[in-house]
Amino acid sequence: MERLTLKLSLFAAGILLGAGVAVGASVPAAGTANIPLSTLRDLQAPTPDQGNLANPNGQSSSDFNLPQIGTAGGDVITPQQEYEIGLQVINELRDAGVILDDPLLQQYIQDVGHQLSSHSDNPTLNFGYYLIDDDDINATTLPGGFIVVNSGLFLLTDNEDELAGVMAHETGHVTQRHLSRQLEDQQDQTFVNIATMLAAILAASRTNDPDVAMGAIATAQGSIIQHQINYTRGDESEADRVGMATLARAGFQPQGMVDFFGKLHSTFSSLNGLDKIPEFLLDHPLDLTRMADLQNRADQLKVPERPESRSYALMKARLMSMQNNDTTDKMLAYFKSGVDTSKGWDQVAMRYGLALTYQKALDYPDAIALMQSLANEYDDVIPFRIGLADAEMHAGKVPEAIGTYAAALRLFPDSTPLILSYAGDLIDAGKPANAVDLLTPLVSAKRGGPDALRLLAKAYEKKGDSADSHYFMSEYYLANGLPAAAVDQLRIALATPGINNVQRQRYNARLHRVEEAAKEARKEQRQQ
Repeated sequence: MERLTLKLSLFAAGILLGAGVAVGASVPAAGTANIPLSTLRDLQAPTPDQGNLANPNGQSSSDFNLPQIGTAGGDVITPQQEYEIGLQVINELRDAGVILDDPLLQQYIQDVGHQLSSHSDNPTLNFGYYLIDDDDINATTLPGGFIVVNSGLFLLTDNEDELAGVMAHETGHVTQRHLSRQLEDQQDQTFVNIATMLAAILAASRTNDPDVAMGAIATAQGSIIQHQINYTRGDESEADRVGMATLARAGFQPQGMVDFFGKLHSTFSSLNGLDKIPEFLLDHPLDLTRMADLQNRADQLKVPERPESRSYALMKARLMSMQNNDTTDKMLAYFKSGVDTSKGWDQVAMRYGLALTYQKALDYPDAIALMQSLANEYDDVIPFRIGLADAEMHAGKVPEAIGTYAAALRLFPDSTPLILSYAGDLIDAGKPANAVDLLTPLVSAKRGGPDALRLLAKAYEKKGDSADSHYFMSEYYLANGLPAAAVDQLRIALATPGINNVQRQRYNARLHRVEEAAKEARKEQRQQ
């Protein structure tokens, strides 16, 4: 049923822009106020990705004969509304447990995304990149700059340029605001009608009855037949051109986009039956003309070669070790074979995947020994230090694990994945107070995002401080654009017996600010 929930959520996300790339919307869960984030003055939207926009080749968008960023559709749905809808869909996916809860993988996908978005035609947009646990070969663009990459697509790529190529294409859809353009072209199907249909789908996804859920899909599919909003070939071509220019400016090889799309076309285009064709091809139809155009553009762009990303190889091995499609014995055999047949950094990545799989098989001695070897050989690689400490912690070697984490933290004090991994293991080891001490500076510096807030709330709960646990859960809900849920948590915190005067004043002050912001938001909504 969890997999069906994921399918429903992403299916809902795909309705608004069916054919070009899945772009969608959601509505808040029952009892959750839909408060525009712009009015929550004490909650800033994520800092826009910004960076050096210099082109490594001195080329500008005009050199690639690119269209201007589209502003069509602004009267149908504003950028702020797009952001709010996209955030709601991300919340649905997070609640369904399909956004991979792995600090290293999420940090990596965000880093690649930042390299692209900061070199896009509109780097001031809010961009968010997420990796989800879904073996379908697909990537999904949501309203508001949220881009979701399936684990199945990641694993099909052969290098970072291919992965970045797909993400750059999706980023192109965002910067060109294709969602708004398509809504403008569909005056007979208003945004409210679509949102209502999506609400029915997402409500059905929460049921335990598969028949009801599948009925929602059938109903939605019937509606799509009548009111389908498809990307035009022009939209796809535009996303290709814009994405490839972004790819080049960010320093990735444009050939990566061509190679991955070509791989899909040659491997799957001859298949019959929608159940066999990857969702990415259904959403992003490829033909020989489009492939030829991609190749021609890639040939025109000259980007200096750079060493293959070490992070890509490690994160692909890490993701592979987390898959549940094969038995542990098969995964061990896969990585052992990879160690024997690979060379260079690819072999190192295979050793890393093997160590992770040893731990998954509860073979802690071999996991620790291999991670220790990797950490000794490559003392500047954070994943090896996290892997060693995590294996020691799960083996019950708590003092050794704490020592490994502490040594790593002295070398890499600003590593968010290291801090989050350390804190999570401390909580699991029955040391929540230490986790609170570790996470508090991270949260105070507004780093770590919602994951850090949720982990801090859990640490306080395990520590026995339920009031502060509810307080930080309220911050977690605020960070996810759910002020009504945040208000509920603050009221529970205030009702907790035994809170002191400092806590009471802090909770009341925060509650007042959130309620005032929510009131102002409702007033603005009534005036619209």
